[in-house]
Amino acid sequence: MDLDPTGMPVEVDGVVLVTPDLAGDAEVHYGGAAALRSVELTSPSFVEALGEADVAEQLTVVIHDPLEVPRAATVPTREVRPGVAGIAVTVPGPGTGLGQMLLAVGENGALSWHFAKSDGGAAVRAGGDTRTYLVPRHVTPADGAAPTRGIMGAVGKKLLKVLTFKLIDKAAGAVGEYFVRRWEAEHRKYRLRGVTSGNVADATVPDLTAAELGALAGQRVLLLVHGTGSRTHSAFSSIPAALMDELNRRYGGRVLGFDHPSVGWTPTENVAWLGEHLAASNATLDVDIVAHSRGGLVARMLAERPADNALASGALRVGTIVFVGTPNAGTALAAFERIGQFIDRMTNLLDLLPDNPVTDPLATIISVAKQMAVGTLKGLDGLTCMTPDGEYLKTLNGPCSAGATYRAVAADFEPPPGSSLATIARDAGADFIFGGEQNDLVVPTGGVFAGNGGSLFPIADPLVLESALAVDHSGYWAQTDVVNALDGWLTGR
Repeated sequence: MDLDPTGMPVEVDGVVLVTPDLAGDAEVHYGGAAALRSVELTSPSFVEALGEADVAEQLTVVIHDPLEVPRAATVPTREVRPGVAGIAVTVPGPGTGLGQMLLAVGENGALSWHFAKSDGGAAVRAGGDTRTYLVPRHVTPADGAAPTRGIMGAVGKKLLKVLTFKLIDKAAGAVGEYFVRRWEAEHRKYRLRGVTSGNVADATVPDLTAAELGALAGQRVLLLVHGTGSRTHSAFSSIPAALMDELNRRYGGRVLGFDHPSVGWTPTENVAWLGEHLAASNATLDVDIVAHSRGGLVARMLAERPADNALASGALRVGTIVFVGTPNAGTALAAFERIGQFIDRMTNLLDLLPDNPVTDPLATIISVAKQMAVGTLKGLDGLTCMTPDGEYLKTLNGPCSAGATYRAVAADFEPPPGSSLATIARDAGADFIFGGEQNDLVVPTGGVFAGNGGSLFPIADPLVLESALAVDHSGYWAQTDVVNALDGWLTGR
């Protein structure tokens, strides 16, 4: 069905599209139709993540050959957000007892989450016969490269994927305030596990027993601490096998991963569990730490605030911490009003990963989107604790007497010459959010190591990956300079 660029409504198989200044041909597929898969090239990881988050596909609108046709529209163009022209998509409601949200895929592969609006602009919680979504109208041409990877590989089309979910989750209860916290308690359980090059990508590695932990006393351990939404197997699997083997040799096979919930739970709560777990196991550990992203805040709590976390007795003594892309000064994406932009940014970064497991973090993002879809952001303390001027970081970035040695790895991402327009668009959005500061698309570059009020900052001699290397927040481990730095900093002694 042809769209009407004058802004007159067009109905296509039960979906009404109002597309001022946008021409194209629209079709609607209900459910996960086989014909749709050949159009959108959905990855198995996306399907798996939907399943873990208990989300179903209701329908997908495909707009072929989208073309902006500026003209005087009979219906005024609405805005998705200030300065961004939008089109209106009205779809059938999800049905009784169900919530609904929309994932848009642009022509260049960029992804964004959208939530239904009533005429008054408030989030629609449940009931009613239809939902209306505003999505960007702008057509960003693809770079012409054939899709080879990503969450959805379709290029040159707009995809508007409508998703539904039960408002009462069988494990986590009602989808509403603190839902993500309850979901993580069920799906992102605390644990310590062993890590080798052969098992790092395996999510089924068993937990360390109390006896195994006790046997580590008096010996130096390397602890890997993941970032937001991840677990050990999804965060560290791209560390080169040769480096992982060497680290295991230096630390005598004592390389551990700390899995923990990271969106609904603060770093303080994460470390409190670890302290209690070590106490229950009568284990005392001397550790070096490699921490990615938010995991660095967990590492700092271990080193700087032991009295707050059942570790005052010396159950865990920290030697060296390597912060990799850690928001030690926060990230603007974590501000309460930017949570939507945060999940868009993280979804797009996952879309760029060719090899890493993405089901884990993607399922977490989808769970955050479910909570946003019902109009509440309460209980996302694991995200909002990274707000630059928030109380959490103000407290953490104060005087302390920790004796640890801090190392830092940061990056200034700029799209490489010839990169896809999707990458360029994503970077431009990050630069705007960060007020022009250098950043790795998620964390400001200087915020990893610069002075922030903390006693151990600034961190001397940081490794800063220059923009010519085009390293984003998820791409550190494959860099030769990072491998060499870890090899030099982590001696096992």
